[in-house]
Amino acid sequence: GAPPFYGKNDEAIKASIIQGEYTFPHELFRDVSDEAMAFVSTLMSYNIEYRYTADQAISHPWLSANCDPEVLQRAKDGATGAGTGGHIRESGAPEPVQLRETSLR
Repeated sequence: GAPPFYGKNDEAIKASIIQGEYTFPHELFRDVSDEAMAFVSTLMSYNIEYRYTADQAISHPWLSANCDPEVLQRAKDGATGAGTGGHIRESGAPEPVQLRETSLR
């Protein structure tokens, strides 16, 4: 992967982060679908009114199309605190959602 924030130096990168300016350069993201980039953009929106909540993100159509339905349901249940029996790591963190191998396309 590559970071979405770019700049000529650390200060320029920091300014991009603070201003919420990011890009998906074609040469680095040519194998990533528009839908996948749109999903990521909803999570990184600088404007809080447009930024997705965790509930909105976990219900996003791109995730539904690219994640195993059972694993996605466990993630949804874990986000609400329901149905987590056996799917919590020893550290207390929920199991990560596994994407299908072709999910970025």
